[in-house]
Amino acid sequence: MSKQSILVVDDEQHVRELLKRILEEEYDVILANNGKEALEKFKGEKPDLIISDIRMPEIDGLQLLQDIREESNIPVIILTGVNDPDTVIKAFSLETDDYVRKPFSKRELLLRVNNKLRRTSNEVSS
Repeated sequence: MSKQSILVVDDEQHVRELLKRILEEEYDVILANNGKEALEKFKGEKPDLIISDIRMPEIDGLQLLQDIREESNIPVIILTGVNDPDTVIKAFSLETDDYVRKPFSKRELLLRVNNKLRRTSNEVSS
């Protein structure tokens, strides 16, 4: 059985690499450095889950979420340093599945990812 895949979107290379190290033992990790690249990889590679920052060039994380929701219910976790309540509300109104603030706990993030993917794979198989 092949590994599930996660698309990680962040304009900071060190964050992308950190997330890759956290996730790659259990998942195939696809990296994108902005929302435009993420949208192309989402359409081409069909990941099982997306982890996205908000503040990025080209297409920001909220626009990316909105674009993805027009064609998919894939789980999306916003992982960001943005701590503004209005931004959190906007992300959930656009149907993000979770909102995690930086700095984050590696263990907590992995548990959140595992829970989302387990729930969605159960929905597919039932």
